[in-house]
Amino acid sequence: LVVYTNQQLILTYSLYTRQDTQYEGFSEEPVITGFWIEQFPSPEKLDKNVVQISGKRYVRADVRKMVLFPQGSGEYNIQPGTVKVSVEERSHYENFMDEFFDDSFFSSRIYSRKIPKVLATQPIAITVNPFPEKDKPAGFNGASGHFTFTGAVDKRTVKQNEPVTLTLTIEGEGNIETLERPPLPELANVQVYDSDVSSQLLDRKDTVMGRKTFQVVLMPELPGDLDIPPVEFSFFDPRSEKYVTLRTEAFRIRVQPGEGEPTSPLKTREE
Repeated sequence: LVVYTNQQLILTYSLYTRQDTQYEGFSEEPVITGFWIEQFPSPEKLDKNVVQISGKRYVRADVRKMVLFPQGSGEYNIQPGTVKVSVEERSHYENFMDEFFDDSFFSSRIYSRKIPKVLATQPIAITVNPFPEKDKPAGFNGASGHFTFTGAVDKRTVKQNEPVTLTLTIEGEGNIETLERPPLPELANVQVYDSDVSSQLLDRKDTVMGRKTFQVVLMPELPGDLDIPPVEFSFFDPRSEKYVTLRTEAFRIRVQPGEGEPTSPLKTREE
């Protein structure tokens, strides 16, 4: 398996059985180093479906699912751990299969004899490639996935030294928690303060999606037109193997003189 740094990987543990089986958890937890890990919530009831393997019917159930983000390039080995199950001893389980897989699958029959088993699988080798140097944007800070990027201001008119809040929102598929605030363009005669950062994981099935919001407070020191150029956010899309740069719209804030404040105006766009 070959991926890029910070590319999202889904690790799924699935059990396949032809007998009445009870899942009892992990006897040995997986060993995963060099990855940022997000766990999918454990289901209250295991979903199961029937699959055909080599002409025979099996019941499959996914017992654990997690998302892995490799934090650096190199060669990695995931030790998957082991799973505990109890399998009902049946002398005629082929007939059981012919009767279709009833709701006793992954259940516990009080009067049936259970045979404990520990199941293991092979280690998983992963090669993580570094981000390509070709066409790498100057402002790229390691984001990988697929995102949208928007900006907004809470005011269009203020007085000197009154705050304007610039909100930057990144939403999409990728490692939301590790995203950094995109750099702001140079703003003359403006004090800049990071205000608040919040992140939220969105409804997810087979991927990690979310939203991260950065709030920045701008304090214009002089009257005039404060022009905020577009803010840029760059990420690497591993599916297309290309860099993408997104931009907000530009904003113009009208700064009125404040009482007792310096009156040398900010430069307007026409000056």
